[in-house]
Amino acid sequence: MDIKEGKEEENKDMEDLKKDRLPTGSKYRPYYTYMNENKNESDSLKKDKNVDIDKKIEDIVNEKIKEEKIREDRIREEILREERLREEIRKEEKLREERRKERIAFENSEKSKSVKKPKKRNWFSRNKIFIFLGFILLLAVVLFAAALFSPSDYLPGTGPKIAVLNIHGTMITGEGAYGFGYTGSDTLCALIRKAVDEEKVDAIVFRINSGGGSGSAADEIVFEINRAKEKGVIIISTIGDAGASAAYWVASQSDYIYVTNSTITGSIGAIGMHEDHSKKLEEEGVNVTVFKSGPFKDMGSQHRPLTDEEKEYWQQIVDDMKNNMVREVAKGRNLDEGYIQSLADGRIITGQKAIELKLVDEIGNFYTALDKAKELVGKEGEPNVLYMDKVSLSSLIFGAESKNNENTNLNEKSNSSSNESNESEITDIKIPTVWMKAF
Repeated sequence: MDIKEGKEEENKDMEDLKKDRLPTGSKYRPYYTYMNENKNESDSLKKDKNVDIDKKIEDIVNEKIKEEKIREDRIREEILREERLREEIRKEEKLREERRKERIAFENSEKSKSVKKPKKRNWFSRNKIFIFLGFILLLAVVLFAAALFSPSDYLPGTGPKIAVLNIHGTMITGEGAYGFGYTGSDTLCALIRKAVDEEKVDAIVFRINSGGGSGSAADEIVFEINRAKEKGVIIISTIGDAGASAAYWVASQSDYIYVTNSTITGSIGAIGMHEDHSKKLEEEGVNVTVFKSGPFKDMGSQHRPLTDEEKEYWQQIVDDMKNNMVREVAKGRNLDEGYIQSLADGRIITGQKAIELKLVDEIGNFYTALDKAKELVGKEGEPNVLYMDKVSLSSLIFGAESKNNENTNLNEKSNSSSNESNESEITDIKIPTVWMKAF
């Protein structure tokens, strides 16, 4: 009984399944119903996905279309730019061609007229040699005119023969022509000898305008002045703006000295200076090693300061130079050496004050000096004035006047100079950098 009932229920369930209904009291759905539902869901999802994909594809296509359009616009702009450039080139070529045709037509017309076109030349390169020669010629004319219109080297007269010499600018030993701001002792001494020995002058007038210079130069010039005085030549000096220190030393040997009220003179004494560069050398890392034969051999070198002993010794040298100048000035002015020593403190003195101190004689100028020379010589008539150091073309170009009588001068030197020549061959003696002058 139970088996029958069970089969009937099973048959009933199968029938219900076939009718697409849930079995009575069952929690399961039919399989085909489940599959149908899933199929519907998947179709819906596919449809949504297809819609999204189509939209993306459409967006991509639109983006590509935009890019393509931009590219086409750029290509179109490039084409237009190239066309404009070609047009400009065509215009330029056309213009060039027209100019070429015009030039050819002009040349043909010129040839037909037998007219040669002048060549363009560089005027400066063609004429620079003439410009240079013209400059040299102009310079020569100017120098010749300066020499021509300068005071004559000889003013003839029937009276005494007077030589005129200039001491102008800084006095130095060696050569130095008048007109360059220096007076070289060698040059001036040679002119003094020429005036005395060749020209046989009766007097020499020095025109002085110098603040001084080398004491050695003054010493050399004074030697020649004393030699001239021994031969009876009268020496007169006329000082202009300045005749101080070494220049006054020379003037003091004159027989008569003229100054102006504004003249600066005096300054009797000597000076020496030393420059110490040791700190600068130390800062630059320069190390100087000295090998010397004695403690004073490198005295005055700039790589180190002076020691107290060296300073004392240099002061003695300066004092010796001053004392030498004092003796010469006292001898030349015929004054007491002690009196000149009292004035030898380096002070400068005006012309009028110098007359009061008996360092000079009188207020005057170059012409009063000439008159005084004539008076002291004692000859009547107009003086024969000889300008020994006249500015000449050779002196401006080559420096000092050549020594015409160098052999004669050498003959008057002492023969002992030849014996001293061997000593002068020493060439390794170091001259200290301390410089001195009577200035």
